[in-house]
Amino acid sequence: MFYEGEGMKQSIISLLSIIVATGSVSAAVVVDFDELTGTTLIPPTFTSSSDPSFDLELIYDNNADVQFDDSGAGSGDYGLRFFRGAAFGASVSFTLSEGGLFDFSSFDLEQRANTNSSNLSIRSFLEGSLIAEYEFFGSELGNHDLTAIAGFTNIDEIQLNVFSISNQFVFDNFTFNLPPVPEPVSLSYCAAMLATLALGRKRRMI
Repeated sequence: MFYEGEGMKQSIISLLSIIVATGSVSAAVVVDFDELTGTTLIPPTFTSSSDPSFDLELIYDNNADVQFDDSGAGSGDYGLRFFRGAAFGASVSFTLSEGGLFDFSSFDLEQRANTNSSNLSIRSFLEGSLIAEYEFFGSELGNHDLTAIAGFTNIDEIQLNVFSISNQFVFDNFTFNLPPVPEPVSLSYCAAMLATLALGRKRRMI
């Protein structure tokens, strides 16, 4: 009986290992605002059209205009634009609409003015506690990859902070990854295999 029990245990472990290795899906979600058709100031809250969706909230505003803006005339390539003709600051938070954890992977930064005297940062949070902060300057344009930076995985909120002097920035292509989840087919297969193993063990005992 001990041998049969150990064999059953090893079979279950092997089966679960296969399911974890091959039957999980990690969802990459890009929030890019390209579904918008006109330049509009960001409301207090905004929900993206991505699946799953993210809620954006303007949580701090000091003499700033934050809007969704077509970064190229008629291009349809919309981004989140921060701008003002004098010193300003603003913060926008991102959270999953239905709650839950996510990884923040990358974003794009474009500049729309001539000066670089700006301090920008991305902060990560978990249950209201600050986990990490990624600081950068307005001159660091292009794609920012955060996958190698500690503190941006398994979080439930990020905050985008801009403190600038006579600068205009457009943030775009926010890329998130959600924790892997088992595929329904894999779960059904797992249940069927466990039932088969249990039935075989019961017959041996009889």
